[in-house]
Amino acid sequence: MTKHFFFIGILILSLSSCYTFTHYQTGKTVGKGEVNYAVTVNGLGSRIVETLPLLPFRPEFQMSYGITNDLDAVFKYSALAGLHGGLKYSFLGNDFDSKFAAALGVNFGGSFLGDSGSDFLKKGGFFNFSIPLHLSYHPTEYFALGLSPNFTALSTYGSVDLEPFVRFGLAPHIEVGKRIRFVLGANALFGTYFFYEYGLGIKWNPG
Repeated sequence: MTKHFFFIGILILSLSSCYTFTHYQTGKTVGKGEVNYAVTVNGLGSRIVETLPLLPFRPEFQMSYGITNDLDAVFKYSALAGLHGGLKYSFLGNDFDSKFAAALGVNFGGSFLGDSGSDFLKKGGFFNFSIPLHLSYHPTEYFALGLSPNFTALSTYGSVDLEPFVRFGLAPHIEVGKRIRFVLGANALFGTYFFYEYGLGIKWNPG
């Protein structure tokens, strides 16, 4: 386990900018002492201001570690979005052969934008906090369909001039495969400030 948290430490040291809302989580946990990795490429868009463009091809790394059989610690880093961490507790259908599963999560993240050269994104950053409910359907061990309704709060600091807000979001995704799984998903936050994110990638269990 030491090498896993050493890698997380390297990610913290390379913390950079923007924000991330992706989930790619099912209602099941990885199991006590087990680790699951995910690498995805995501795009981000918003209607808040014309100068905040679509941000394609933004890589993201995610690691889940089983604290207990029903509780995971989740770490997430994006090359343009900063670092996030949280917990996921599975309270329904966490058995291997369960078709339906549900878990409650909590996530917190922060980022620093630095000087991007944009009038909107000069110096400052974002903090966001979310509470997702991860629901998933597993018709076979090779396929899973997930949906994560969530409440997300966003606040800013520095020269990023955006009023804090709380929004309801929906994050659907699919997983195909067994030990190595292909994932495809999206997330949208609804309201006056409408954010949307989409992406694809792989998840795998080492060992």
